[in-house]
Amino acid sequence: MPAARTEIRALPGGIQVSMPGRRQYFGATFLLLWLGGWMYTAFSTCWPLLGMPDVSDVGGGGRSSSFPWPLAVLWAFFAPYALAMVLWYLGGRETLTLRDDRLILRRAAFGLGFSRRYRLDAIKEFRAIDMNVARWHPRDTFGWRSGHVAFDYGSNAVQVGAGINMSEAHAVVEQVLAAYPRLGLPDRRRAPS
Repeated sequence: MPAARTEIRALPGGIQVSMPGRRQYFGATFLLLWLGGWMYTAFSTCWPLLGMPDVSDVGGGGRSSSFPWPLAVLWAFFAPYALAMVLWYLGGRETLTLRDDRLILRRAAFGLGFSRRYRLDAIKEFRAIDMNVARWHPRDTFGWRSGHVAFDYGSNAVQVGAGINMSEAHAVVEQVLAAYPRLGLPDRRRAPS
C-alpha cells in the first residue's frame, strides 16, 4: 500500500487517487520574500501619489516622484503567478478520478485549481516511471511536466505524481490497473523501439 501521503479510495463506478504535489519550501520562502520586496516597493511608490506625505523626504526638499508604470505592469502580471506558485509549493495536490469513461486530473492547492478531462478509451500504457524529479526546467515551475506516474494520451505523454516516490507510484499504478486493466495496454500505433 502507498504511504499515508497518497490516498486511494474506491468510488461508485470508479477509483480516486490523491497525491501530494512536490513540496518546495525554499522556493516558497524565496517567493514570499520577493513578494514582500515588491509590496514594499509598490507601497513606497504609491504612498505619495495618494496624497500622503513622503516619509523618505526627511529634509523637506520636495522631491518629486513619478510612478513607475513598467514596474506596476510587471507587478500586476508576476505577483498572482508567484502567489499561485507559493500556494502550490506549500499545499498542492494532484487528484486522479477514474469513473465510467473518463479520467479527471485535478491539480489544486488549498481548494483552488483546475481540472483536465481525458477519455479512458484514448489512454494507453498507464505506468510508473523512474525519473529524477529534482531537476528544474524553466517551463515547469509548478512541476506539472514531471512525475512518477505517466500515461499516453494520443501523441502526448501525461505525467503526474511529482510529489510521490517510486514505491508509491507502483502502488498507485497497481490499484488503477486492477480497476481498469485496459489502461495498461500498449499503444499499438506506436512503432516498436
